[in-house]
Amino acid sequence: ARMNMILHGNETHEILQGNTLSDPKFRSSDTLATFDYLVANPPFSVKTWKNGFENEYGRFDGYAWPPDKNGDYAFLLHMVKSLKSTGRGVVVLPHGVLFRGGAEGRIRTELVKRGIIKAVIGLPANLFYGTGIPACLIVLDKQDAQARTGIFMVDASKGFEKDGPKNRLRPRDMHKIVDAVVNQKDIERYSRMVPLSDIRDAK
Repeated sequence: ARMNMILHGNETHEILQGNTLSDPKFRSSDTLATFDYLVANPPFSVKTWKNGFENEYGRFDGYAWPPDKNGDYAFLLHMVKSLKSTGRGVVVLPHGVLFRGGAEGRIRTELVKRGIIKAVIGLPANLFYGTGIPACLIVLDKQDAQARTGIFMVDASKGFEKDGPKNRLRPRDMHKIVDAVVNQKDIERYSRMVPLSDIRDAK
């Protein structure tokens, strides 16, 4: 990670190693540090996320407790807590976070209610080494969250090329995703703004 930062001309970085959930390094006393921007690619569906977990740091305040055997929403709520009041972030998670029920469904409902989710981007299956399951990008944006009336949805699952045993996003696939999200483009069978009322009614 340090070498990557140096190669990209950022020599003032601060890189700390630790367990994000049980021993977060970016904190002061019992409060998590907050940031303007966050990008995360946590391990998918960790079954042992509660190992050593002693201090919640208020990460789950107002939300259901994530399932003991699945850490996807634990990581997501850690990000939400670590964003400033106008902070933005994006996280890669398995597609199942969009429809699983129980505690995860209740957390998802609360995130939608608070307007924190700005966009959801469905990615092709078989992109990542170690798993063939499809993933999604969840874009978080706390700025003007209470005024948010919809979530921008993108189905980018068909935009890829085969690269050996895996699938790969081409530059044009990535450009199409970014262009659609940034400009809120309504593209048939690809992207559109979905009103929060429709999302609530679908629950």
